[in-house]
Amino acid sequence: MNESALLELLYTALQSPLGIVVETSDPELCKAKLYTLRKQDPELACLSFLTSPVDPAGSFWIVKKETSDGQSGPDETYPEPASG
Repeated sequence: MNESALLELLYTALQSPLGIVVETSDPELCKAKLYTLRKQDPELACLSFLTSPVDPAGSFWIVKKETSDGQSGPDETYPEPASG
């Protein structure tokens, strides 16, 4: 995935109520690249990357640490799949 596609994932997750599911052949590599990009924009600091309990080898979640109303992010609620 190129940098613009990775940034699109971050901003899509930011606009989503809870977060998104990212399907990829290498979740750890993708998360490492996203950590680097997330550091460049303080607005993205509210995003967290979680290993999928459903498909840990093929996907991960980008979720909000806290919602805009100050409530904690998702616990048992699954984020919506990323379209793409």
